[in-house]
This record gives sequence, C-alpha cells and structure tokens, in this order.
Amino acid sequence: SIALGLLQEAEIRVFDSAGGYLRTLGRSGRGPGEWLNVWQVLRRADSLVGVDGFGVGQVFTARGQYVRMNPRPVASGLAVHLVGYLPTGRLLGYYFRQPDQGGVGTTTGNATVVAIDGTTSTVIGTFPSHDIVRRRSGDPSPLVLGPRAQIVVAGNGYCVSSNTAAYTVKCFEPGGAERFRLVRPGWATKMVTEGDKLSYFATLDSANPGPQNAAYRAEARHTLTFATRLPAVGRLVGSATGDLWVGPPSTRDATMALNPLPTDPTRWSIFGPSGVWFADATLPTGFRLLAVGKDRVVGLTQDAEGAERVLVAPLVPTPRRTSVP
Repeated sequence: SIALGLLQEAEIRVFDSAGGYLRTLGRSGRGPGEWLNVWQVLRRADSLVGVDGFGVGQVFTARGQYVRMNPRPVASGLAVHLVGYLPTGRLLGYYFRQPDQGGVGTTTGNATVVAIDGTTSTVIGTFPSHDIVRRRSGDPSPLVLGPRAQIVVAGNGYCVSSNTAAYTVKCFEPGGAERFRLVRPGWATKMVTEGDKLSYFATLDSANPGPQNAAYRAEARHTLTFATRLPAVGRLVGSATGDLWVGPPSTRDATMALNPLPTDPTRWSIFGPSGVWFADATLPTGFRLLAVGKDRVVGLTQDAEGAERVLVAPLVPTPRRTSVP
C-alpha cells in the first residue's frame, strides 16, 4: 500500500498499489492521533508514524488503529530528526553539532537509534555533514550547493553519503558497524555555473513569495556564498527490496523549497543490498522520486494546472538498465 502524508490537511491517506483509496489516518488538531501538519511518514510492515513539524509522532497500526503519541526524540539536549525504521524495529535519526570555531567549519552529524516509543536514543556513529562558511555579511551560513551528507535506511541498516566532492557512500549495520563503501574513483563533478545559481534563486523565490519576503530574497542574493563545484551525490532513497538508489545533485534541492520537481530527466544508480551496482534508472522531467517498491516507483508530479499529483509508475527492466516509460 501507499501512505501519503498531507501537510495542510494534517492527515495520512492510504491507497492500494493501484491507487484505490483505503483509509484516512488521523486528523487536524492537538490531541491523540492529531497533528497541526504532517511533515513526514515513517512505516514498517505493522505500523505507520506520522511526524509533525515539531518532531512529535502519532503511531497507527497498518490497518489504521491509533496506538500512541511519540514525543520528539532528543539526544544530548538536541532535537533528533527521524529517518525511518531499521530492521531491528527501532527508529533511525540524526542530529547536528555546529562547529566550535565561531560557528564556521564542518557540521557533525550524529546517527542515532531511537526506541520504538521515542523516549530514549543512543548515538551509534558520527559523520561530517556540511560546511559552514561566513556570508559576506559576516554571519555563518551553509555553503550553498556544496556537498552535504545524506542519511537513509537501506538494506539491512543505513547509508550515509560523503560531504566531499568524491562519489562515496558508506553503509552500516543497524548498530553502527561499517558494512561496505560505494566508491567511484575519478567521478567527474561539475563546476557551479551562473545558471546553477539562477536556478537556485528561482526555486528560493518560489518558496518565499510575496512582498513580505522581498527583503529576505534580496539579502540572499547579496550575502550567500556558493561552492565552486557541485557534489557528486544527490539524494539517497532506500527501496522495499533493500536496494539503494543514488540520485544526481540538484540545485533545486539545496533550497528550502518543499519537494521541488526536477526540470530535467534524472539518472539514478541502483546498488543491491551487498553494495554491488546492477542498474541505472532514468526518471522523466518533472518526476520527483519519493519511494521505490518491488516493481514500481512512487513520485510527485504536477498536472497542466500546476496542481501536485502522486504518480505510481512501473519499472521496466532491461539487461543492465531500468527505465520508467
């Protein structure tokens, strides 16, 4: 089945694999089984967790029965952002520690295992996340379009991409022991162009419209610092079969826009649970990959009037490559 979290409606709608409506979970409100918004949906075979913008989770069974509320997990006094369920049944999350040297340097990510009820958490590993530099105004700010580590549940554990320009993804056991690395030596990264910067600002503008945000948009153009090169790796998506999909870098994903659609076809590399590459997948323009099942993908698109639509598309295998028609 497919579970969709609706941000504004503050509910989760569940559909079968053919798109037929099954049920609605939760509603808008502040009580048990209610959200002010649904920011994230995490699932495993027997349960669903809808997480709001404050990190509070409402837990339901797969058939829609309400179970409990999970408080926002905290580790070392910092809020933990949830990623997904590990095979152990516990939740994977992460939190950031900012650089000590005046807020400038490399931010450290802390991979964290969270108890099923969200009450306790344990750090199982750290990773360099992204670089903080000084804006022209002197304030610290992330390096725009620079490498940024991604973390995702995949296979029998979780994977984290490098925060450097190198094509490197490390995959770990649920307890934090490294299993293998995906490395493509000599992978050519692209220079950040003026067109990349314009694309970034266009997406930023669309996410912050209106006169009330005019000062923010103008300040961003005068103060942000851009990287010299784009990263080698973009988003990571784990599949239902344990595969890892590694996407290309995107200037639009670097903004605060929610689920921006790609303006060009995107080519994803697919690695099996043991780390062996076995196929590529080319997804069409305007299709944002959300989830991968056994024989289909789920993504976000727009219709001719600009309304968002969820599309379920079959995967068509070829000898060494997979494409979406």
